[in-house]
Amino acid sequence: MKMIQLILGASIVWFAASVSADWTGSKKVIMIYPQSQSATILFKQVSTSSSDCPGSAGAYYALEESHANYKNIYSLLLAAYSMQEPVNLLLSGCTNEGYTKINLVIMQK
Repeated sequence: MKMIQLILGASIVWFAASVSADWTGSKKVIMIYPQSQSATILFKQVSTSSSDCPGSAGAYYALEESHANYKNIYSLLLAAYSMQEPVNLLLSGCTNEGYTKINLVIMQK
């Protein structure tokens, strides 16, 4: 019974995240830019998605150091960049600087 509740709970969280956020589609990371004035690292993909965030005119996506999986996501994005492999980013919300936040990363081969 607890296993069913766990699976159902995870499904609800996954569905809520996919409804309230946008996926970029599987694209290569073409730029990494550590911000000097904040604990944020910016990433840019080929043919980036549009955003409602004011600082995203250049379509930069931000990974904030305060993210619970910061080290894991950062490592995955660095590996994808160095191997020139595409990643799919789940984006949601804006940083204080106006960049679109990265919430989740998927890399498939």
